[in-house]
Amino acid sequence: MDQSLHPRESPEITARLTHFLSMFTSELLSPPEQQDMLRIFQFLAGQCLGHEHAGQPWQSALGVDGSPVELSVAVDHGAPISVRYIVDAQHRPARLADVRSTIGRNSVMVVPNYQERSELLDTILQRHLAGRPEFTVPFVGHGLRATPGKGSSGRIYFKVQDLSREEVRRTLSRCMHPNDLKALRSSCLSHLQATGVAYDFDASNLARIKIYFWTQGSAPEVGLTAAREFLGESCDSLAELLEFISYRRHPLWVIPSILIGLGFRPQGGFLDVKLCLPLARWGWRSFRQIMPVVTQILRKWGIDVNGTPPAPSSQPPWRFQPSFLSCDRSLRGDSLSVYFVPVRNPTGLCSSDSLRYTPRKETSISTSGPRTKAIQSAILQQMFDLLLDSDVCDGVAG
Repeated sequence: MDQSLHPRESPEITARLTHFLSMFTSELLSPPEQQDMLRIFQFLAGQCLGHEHAGQPWQSALGVDGSPVELSVAVDHGAPISVRYIVDAQHRPARLADVRSTIGRNSVMVVPNYQERSELLDTILQRHLAGRPEFTVPFVGHGLRATPGKGSSGRIYFKVQDLSREEVRRTLSRCMHPNDLKALRSSCLSHLQATGVAYDFDASNLARIKIYFWTQGSAPEVGLTAAREFLGESCDSLAELLEFISYRRHPLWVIPSILIGLGFRPQGGFLDVKLCLPLARWGWRSFRQIMPVVTQILRKWGIDVNGTPPAPSSQPPWRFQPSFLSCDRSLRGDSLSVYFVPVRNPTGLCSSDSLRYTPRKETSISTSGPRTKAIQSAILQQMFDLLLDSDVCDGVAG
């Protein structure tokens, strides 16, 4: 059965995804924070889920099945929970002039204080599109991160896998500190191909540049070698997380590949390392399969979450498939991120009704009080229950 999302269903899909995001963040964000996040999501999703090629399945490079939307939840050790999404809003094929127009229009929505950043954004765009022939447009994603009490930060992401290492460095030379550009010549990165560059903007300015690399060969050792070069011994906790996650699937420490993300400050100085595991390549295609790992890590941090599926309920015709599981290490400490994309539910058990959800256990959560471990546990329980709830129709054994 075709599990792809189709443009002809765009109004329904956009409405359902917006409804899901509203429920997913109902206990996490204040009403103004949530409204801002939903407004921007509807704007971006309305573009990518409504272009003129009606009836054709999506072929986006973003989702594991061509879906043009990916969502994620990040849990920082001892810090707030964050919800993020990225949307591939670029129609294809397209002329470069159309790409510039689309990116500019979307950036106005995504980037805080866009007018103050417009010159820098124009420079970034020019560098990434320089020398591109017409109708060979690179993948460009727009995203948002919403964190309680901290507002939102925007992201613009470019695929760069068709560029050489030196072309990537030249593209980044306007935004990165010279010392950090030299770091990209590190021996541990010399045989890795850069696959993407992300620019994160907060309310103040360009906050971070993140460069992604796919590993080859012995993925864990390659990833940890890069992490140690940039973090030193402070990456020990990252190694522990990676070993724990990978052992659940590959006891012999055989992992097909890992996506490495290196984050830098524009003014100079390293920020973070992300080791991101592609779950589809491991055969993990449901939340029931990954929740034993997620819950055990969270419990180690004092956050108690029940990862068993709730009782079956009425389901939508699509579900959410986990796409990546990442362990991160930054100056703030450790973080765990779960990424997921909307896909079709393959069984006939699903109804076309709107997603209805009753929490596993009624919990009174104050949106203004301090976020204790118990509050974090209650919020995450409701979030993961929503994801596990849609797994019921999957038919994939845990």
